[in-house]
Amino acid sequence: MAGSTAERAAEPLRAPGFQWVVAPWRQAGTVSLDLRSLRLEDGQTSRQGVLSTDIEWDSYLWQPWFLQMRFGLGLLAARDTSSHGADTHGSDGGTSGTVTGRMALALFPASRFPF
Repeated sequence: MAGSTAERAAEPLRAPGFQWVVAPWRQAGTVSLDLRSLRLEDGQTSRQGVLSTDIEWDSYLWQPWFLQMRFGLGLLAARDTSSHGADTHGSDGGTSGTVTGRMALALFPASRFPF
């Protein structure tokens, strides 16, 4: 009996039916491509392209109403090209990219449903 009392004191959050288990992870994502082209009367042109991707994982710990976890990762890439009219030759352009990340933890969220 003394051994079982000491074990209970060592793990105060252990009880029948109480398990610290992470639920299966849900994942979702999006991919988006946006292309634009503009031609002016003087012959100038402008083209833009934007690629956006996003993936998100979410789960909960123990019960949906105890702790909800959400993690996400995104990528944004853009390219811009513009050319001058027929009078002047040449073109300008540039590329850029960004990586984004996010994390959210909700302890005792308002809803008892996970998502």
